[in-house]
Amino acid sequence: MQLNQWLIVKVTPDMKNYTYWVVDPLSAGVSAGSQGSAPAEPMNALGNRTTSKSTMGTNIQNELPTLGT
Repeated sequence: MQLNQWLIVKVTPDMKNYTYWVVDPLSAGVSAGSQGSAPAEPMNALGNRTTSKSTMGTNIQNELPTLGT
């Protein structure tokens, strides 16, 4: 993950599946406070899908290693 990128977390309505992906808001055409929907989930995010909140937390912590200290 690079500076100025966003981490998007998608939770299914039944709250049982979690997916995350990193997006560059400039290339996605979104901005903070925009009224549009979140950027579409890319195909490569399927590997980040999990049913465990703790696994999701670990995956995000690995994406942002400075949070692990």
